[in-house]
Amino acid sequence: MFGLITVGAVMVMKALFDLALNDKIEMWLLDRRITAYWQRIAKDEQQRKKMQDSLKTFQAENQTSRIPQISPQYETEGVSTDFLATLQ
Repeated sequence: MFGLITVGAVMVMKALFDLALNDKIEMWLLDRRITAYWQRIAKDEQQRKKMQDSLKTFQAENQTSRIPQISPQYETEGVSTDFLATLQ
């Protein structure tokens, strides 16, 4: 009888220990996943910001170099006669 009670008590203590330890491990893994998620979000945001800054720099450099070269040529008189002739 003493053997059964001893084995039962040991099994109950092991079950309680496993439950407590399992809870701690699950919380640790969850915290690790949450931390990894926010680190990934921060890294993505930092990369997005770098790309936007480089795009702004690229656009600013190209606009200053292209402004003298590009000049729109609009007709001040309106629609050309060649265009109207092709429509008719």
